[in-house]
Amino acid sequence: MRPSSLTYLATGERIADAERLRELRATDPGGLVFVSFFDEDDEDDRALLRRSLLLPDTAIATDAMPLVRPGGDVAEDGWPVPPGYRTHPRGAGSYARTFRWLVRESGALSLAEAVRRCSLLPAQILADSVPAMAGKGRVRVGADADLVLFDPETISDRATYAALAPSAGIRHVLVGGEFVVRDGGLLPDARPGRPVRSGR
Repeated sequence: MRPSSLTYLATGERIADAERLRELRATDPGGLVFVSFFDEDDEDDRALLRRSLLLPDTAIATDAMPLVRPGGDVAEDGWPVPPGYRTHPRGAGSYARTFRWLVRESGALSLAEAVRRCSLLPAQILADSVPAMAGKGRVRVGADADLVLFDPETISDRATYAALAPSAGIRHVLVGGEFVVRDGGLLPDARPGRPVRSGR
């Protein structure tokens, strides 16, 4: 890794060199950064990423990163994200990217397999530690009515490191059977979600 592998969230800048990195470590030692491991424009890096995602039973899931205001302060979660705020684009685009790249563009996964890897597999991985996950990632009687209805021909990620944006092609999102996105529009006052806790 090089200093240029890091993007400093407070300003959105790629760290230019070791001198700038030393300066930031001295002035903001806890400052949040993005770490770039792969360059998707590099054919070898892209091939390695693709192979990793296509291993049998690889779950597609993301972790969270806080929203950061301009200047570097951590912000309250909210959507849509205010202009100038930053967070990792995977929080807004990982699943849509899977359907765009691995299903529609390359045909590496079937639609059903991509749905399984984005929903059922992550729930199964967590179910032993978090019993509530047994009701997630499935469409059946008694399961949580958390559903995403999307157009497989248009679903696509739009979030970038520079600007967050919701994914395209998503028509409806229901949480607990209640719309939170309807006809492609966010319903900001709908808040039916509940925390998923381990129960321990």
